[in-house]
Amino acid sequence: MQEVFDTGARRAIRTALARESYASDSFRLVDSDLRGWDWLVATHRGLYAVRLGAAKLVAHGWFFGLREHGGALYLFENCAVRDRTALLGRVVRLDQSELGAVVTSSRAQLKLEEQKLQRAEDLQKKGFISAQGLDDQRTSVARARA
Repeated sequence: MQEVFDTGARRAIRTALARESYASDSFRLVDSDLRGWDWLVATHRGLYAVRLGAAKLVAHGWFFGLREHGGALYLFENCAVRDRTALLGRVVRLDQSELGAVVTSSRAQLKLEEQKLQRAEDLQKKGFISAQGLDDQRTSVARARA
């Protein structure tokens, strides 16, 4: 399939959209439904939700860093894209009303994994599961906390 725009044109369009987003103090959210996705990844091509073998775009932008704190997500967005002469960067805060599925599902997943760990510990004490099974569940809890 032939590309409609060449690489330079696509880059120019992304830059223009990033600057417009910065100027209008808006955020280019694509899809806020994150149920069934395991992680968020901030990249120079956007914010992605990922799981084993799949990824989907959540928001357009050129992001560096992602942090969850107090029920909100914080991202640094470089709105100048590759123009090093323009100082157009910002910290974007996404709260539960914008990305409620992220915080809600990650907390629910952690709670579920912690409950499974408690059951696994009880079953391991009774000899029903191996030490490896218990370690696997501890890994699942650590992954949910990350």
